[in-house]
Amino acid sequence: MIFPHTIRTFPHGRRVFLPFLLLALCYSDPAWARKEKIVRPEWIAQPKTDDSLYLYRVGHATNQPSADTARDAAFQDAVRQVAGIFMPAIRGNLSVTQVMAAVSLRNVDILPDCVHTEPAARGYEGWVQVSYPLAEKQKIIRRIEQGEKADQLWTEANSEVTQGHYEPARKLLKQIVEGRGQALFMTADMDEVRLVLGDTYREQNNALDARCWYESVLHTTASDQWKTKAAEALGHLPDPPRFWPLQDRWNGRKVALLCAIRDDKPCRRFLDLANVLTKDCGEARLDSADIARGLDEESLAACFDKMDFSAAGKAALAQQAGVILAVLFDIDPRKRGTTTQMYGVTIPAMDSMVRFFVVRAEDGRIIYNGQFKETAGVFAESRLADRAAAIMIAKYLAPQCPVIGMPLKAGPDNGK
Repeated sequence: MIFPHTIRTFPHGRRVFLPFLLLALCYSDPAWARKEKIVRPEWIAQPKTDDSLYLYRVGHATNQPSADTARDAAFQDAVRQVAGIFMPAIRGNLSVTQVMAAVSLRNVDILPDCVHTEPAARGYEGWVQVSYPLAEKQKIIRRIEQGEKADQLWTEANSEVTQGHYEPARKLLKQIVEGRGQALFMTADMDEVRLVLGDTYREQNNALDARCWYESVLHTTASDQWKTKAAEALGHLPDPPRFWPLQDRWNGRKVALLCAIRDDKPCRRFLDLANVLTKDCGEARLDSADIARGLDEESLAACFDKMDFSAAGKAALAQQAGVILAVLFDIDPRKRGTTTQMYGVTIPAMDSMVRFFVVRAEDGRIIYNGQFKETAGVFAESRLADRAAAIMIAKYLAPQCPVIGMPLKAGPDNGK
């Protein structure tokens, strides 16, 4: 029996059975009717098994807009699988994403001829097979173990602090700080560790070391909480030496002091000023060396008249100094001892100019310079040195001198 809905009447009165019509269309247009079968490589279903050198994982991605994105997404899936192998060794409830953010996975490589992508019902699908060295895995495991050890040290240090045992506590805290670059997933907050380390120095009346640790937190932490606590701790310490800000800005470099004085005689070494600045450097825990003693009059004058620090730079590097502080007390002999009127009052005339330069020793670059007027009058050179150093440090160097970066290269000839 023929059902009416299977019959259609076309123009000219011809009647055609619909099933036969559809079958004829399929055979006449194979482009859309025939779908080729895609053969997937064997490594997808049967990936390589781990061996004595590498572990292997197959990453998979679907619904990607292109073959390239399918490949990349599959690779990221493989990396997530590699990160997942560390989960059993980590304490706490961390996600694989958190592990990936903390662990730098090196040498996750796609194996040769182990990338496959294919079109799917929605976009593209992809697979990649990767290898990961077991040696790299062991490095990460050791860093996780160091994180656990750091937490144990933190617990012990807090116990020692509670009992007032600051020396053993400090040793434990320093171990944590020294190993912070390698420890992974440490629960102790490093900012808090540094603050407590500062406390141990403060409790033993070592204000400068305490200040170092408090300032390190204040200047580097991203936490408002710890920044506030560091500022409060600093507020309870005595004022630091006046040269102290330069200790940090000059990166602890040894200072080459080049102090000169000039009046009716040629430019010569200013020993009194060198002695004052040597004391200031020592109080700020900066090593120093007086290099003016090794320079002749012409070389001394060239530093200030021509800004030629080539001879000074050689002398500084010979002393393993990284920064040069050059100061000239330049007295006008024609004005010295004269007076002037100010608001009806007779006062000694400004008869001198103090000029100074901060120079990076390894390349002779002038980092900072300035000058100010001063009165030499009839005062002794020791008095001139005290006043010049006080003004230069308080008004110029401490508040304004910029940071000098790390040495251009590491080595014995370019300072600290």
